[in-house]
Amino acid sequence: MHRRHAMLPAIKAAPFIALLCSLAFTRDKAGPGPQTIAPLAALTFDDGPSSEYTAAILDTLKRYGVHATFFVIGRNAEKYPELVKRESMEGHAIGNHTYSHPLLTQFETKEQLHREIQKTQDIIARETGRRPDLFRPPHGWRSPWLISECERDGYNVVNWTIDPKDWKHPASNVIVKRVMRKCGEVTIVLLHDGLELKNDPGQENTVRALSTIIGEFRLKGYRFVTINELIADSTYRQEFRALVRVIAEPSKAYR
Repeated sequence: MHRRHAMLPAIKAAPFIALLCSLAFTRDKAGPGPQTIAPLAALTFDDGPSSEYTAAILDTLKRYGVHATFFVIGRNAEKYPELVKRESMEGHAIGNHTYSHPLLTQFETKEQLHREIQKTQDIIARETGRRPDLFRPPHGWRSPWLISECERDGYNVVNWTIDPKDWKHPASNVIVKRVMRKCGEVTIVLLHDGLELKNDPGQENTVRALSTIIGEFRLKGYRFVTINELIADSTYRQEFRALVRVIAEPSKAYR
């Protein structure tokens, strides 16, 4: 009799103990580290600003509450300073994409490269009050000396993991498919709000594709980040360094 009464607390506690064991097993099964962290997507836009398309892209990003990274060309920023200012005011990151978008950056002299970068830095700083620490070489071309030179001056050299070639103006659904079929744990998407120094870059299909791209990434559980946020994320910092040097191979076609 006494023995049976002594067992009652243990019997009553059994469901609670089972629940704790179940939770512990579930947590252990999920495992620590990146498995439990949402994959990251960084939308990046090159060659802007342009009057029509940059404004439309900013409207879409604002509507969906997404922050992106804009790699601006200095000469275009001179033409549309209000758009550079708007990018900054709305919480987007801004990077340097040289002043004139030369074709073969790695074959320029160090003096020419510094001049291209510094001129754009001055323009961005004038409009935003900040000097970017992000640099993307035109056409993605980079060399060990270019990366070394830029990093010595405090820049993070940033390319991409996915290039849907929207600068060739494919249909918007093609842009979406090219982006989504290659997304990984950390995805840096190259898109364009301008096209070199052209007054009308013709990026309407990029504008049309953007809403669907955002929706598709969110369905897959991605969290949107700027490049600065990606660099600051200690979980992915090592992977980011690898992405800069290995994955983002430049396209052969002239952009």
